[in-house]
Amino acid sequence: MSAQKIGRYEIVKEIGRGGMAIVYLANDPFFERQVAVKVISRKLAEETTDFEQFRARFQREAKVIAALEHSCIVPVYDYGEDDSQPYIVMRYMTGGTLSERMTGNPMPLSTVVPIIQRLAEALQTAHRRGIIHRDLKPGNVLFDAEGHAFLSDFGIAKMKGVSATTTSTGTAIGTFGYMSPEQAQGAREIDGRSDLYALGVILYEMLTGHQPYQADTPLALALKHMTEPIPPLDAEALGLPAELELVLRSALAKRPDDRYSTAEELALALSAHHTPSTTLGAAATTPASSSRPTTPARGGVSPSRPTVRAGGPAALPRLVTVGGGLLGLIVLAALAWVFYSSNQTTAREATATAMEAAQIQTATAIAGAASHRPTSTSPPTATLAPTETFAPSATPHPTSTDTPTPTPTIASGAVITSPVDGMVMVYVPEGEFYMGSASNDLQAFPGEQPQRLVSVSAFWIDQTEVTNARYEKCVSAGVCTEPTSSRYTDPRYGSYPVVTVTWFQAAEYCAWAGGRLPTEAEWEKAARGPASTGGRRMWPWGNNTPSDGLANFNKNEGNTLPAGSYPRGASPYGVLDMAGSAWEWVADYYAEDFYQTASAGGLNSDPTGPEKGVFRVTRGGGYFSDARYIRLAIRAETAAVRVAGYIGFRCVRPMTPGTTKPLPTPQP
Repeated sequence: MSAQKIGRYEIVKEIGRGGMAIVYLANDPFFERQVAVKVISRKLAEETTDFEQFRARFQREAKVIAALEHSCIVPVYDYGEDDSQPYIVMRYMTGGTLSERMTGNPMPLSTVVPIIQRLAEALQTAHRRGIIHRDLKPGNVLFDAEGHAFLSDFGIAKMKGVSATTTSTGTAIGTFGYMSPEQAQGAREIDGRSDLYALGVILYEMLTGHQPYQADTPLALALKHMTEPIPPLDAEALGLPAELELVLRSALAKRPDDRYSTAEELALALSAHHTPSTTLGAAATTPASSSRPTTPARGGVSPSRPTVRAGGPAALPRLVTVGGGLLGLIVLAALAWVFYSSNQTTAREATATAMEAAQIQTATAIAGAASHRPTSTSPPTATLAPTETFAPSATPHPTSTDTPTPTPTIASGAVITSPVDGMVMVYVPEGEFYMGSASNDLQAFPGEQPQRLVSVSAFWIDQTEVTNARYEKCVSAGVCTEPTSSRYTDPRYGSYPVVTVTWFQAAEYCAWAGGRLPTEAEWEKAARGPASTGGRRMWPWGNNTPSDGLANFNKNEGNTLPAGSYPRGASPYGVLDMAGSAWEWVADYYAEDFYQTASAGGLNSDPTGPEKGVFRVTRGGGYFSDARYIRLAIRAETAAVRVAGYIGFRCVRPMTPGTTKPLPTPQP
């Protein structure tokens, strides 16, 4: 490499410098265009004893970017070596970096959202191909002349299943200010959710003008990311929607399982608070005349909610790679103390609602939602409309033939086929059952207690979660709006549970089908069985430890499966898939202390939850949940507008006279 050329590229000037590389603006005489040429620092090459390691890392960066080939990622044009000096040739971005655009002042939401969405698109593509960036920061976000954002610098990117030894340089892997807690802890295995944390930091910084955490040293900064609560967003003072704080809570959650599961989810949540939006080709549908939000908003963990699993203090995490010797021991001691203290505090403060893999809660206030509580005496089509201006305008079944349907001859567990949507429904007779977790249940969360004897009127419940094919009937009828899941439009997934639907969409479907969402009590009785089965049953099938043959849980399949795939896991009534697969919407508002209030107030007959609230309840756990989080009593607080690929629903039809349409004769 001469002072004026690198390969065939004519150097114009230096435009960037980092720890291991220098970037030059250069002319490409063959294509007659300007390019950016990145070379390993000559000084580093001369001083390091691991030059081959840097060469391998450099080559891998070029191959990673070339393989991604995405419109939101800075493209690679060429790779070569000049006098044993490796270089990468990339598109020259004339618009500068995001860090240059950050002036310490908040940026307009209209500017922030398109940038974050493009970065999310880039990350979504990378993560789908098993590539984790690991150094997402404003300096690695470049702009073209039109102001479009591009993700760059995959120098320390990691491919899943590939050894990360080529990135070990004796210094921290990543940038402390944007480093996820697990990356700062040196976790051996991280996934794309670590990048989502960094994207959350960037989002916070763009909205506020500063990073969420500040400290005098890199180590102190990393410790804050690992242990300190997320600083609140003063949305009112910044003129921002209050729900954005909830988006940030999820993106910046300490545990990866409490964050968005994909970059697409984060982009969709952000788009709910900005119009227009372009979100990875899967924008949510929101009718202009609707007052009901149908795009998702997701929040993170409420500080008072448990974020640790049962079973004692967590194991000491792996440390960030900071080199060996005395410094490593100092860091080890500091992190050990902080982590021990943090876990003790978290354990003391843990309270009721359980949330596994994603803590699907947010604190979005739902305007007008206080009226949507199921009752045993009101027709579901009237009580479950999401808003008074949003009731389904038509139903494809007659309404003039309403007749009382309860009959003493119907056997427990009898099945019928719904005449509207074709769902198989199971009969759950009137009677008592034990609701909640026993006082000596070590796996229980406080919000599941005290356990009490509850009486529930007879009802029919869908044997499985509503499927994509069944939901499509409601869409075709002009009543329901399409979910955002790509699986919904794929005929191969017609028998899979419909997911990515809000509480409102689920309630709307059930009303169209002639029913409503189940109450918590109805849902749990259908899963647990009558009082005669006792109050110690942990899962629908009994107390046998969950296994792959009983439920879709603990990522044993990695996603939802066709409805009814686990007949061995049936409840005493024959209801399927009530543990794992997808979390399920129920009708009730969530209140952490409702079981205590209900017990003290004698609310033990057809309880319908609190009169009002912010969150709705989801039940049953998901395909990613471990055994604790698919128990019968598990309950999670979830914003009604939440959309996720692991939240579905099923419907019930009460047997109270005047509340349900006639059903076919039960099948033997």
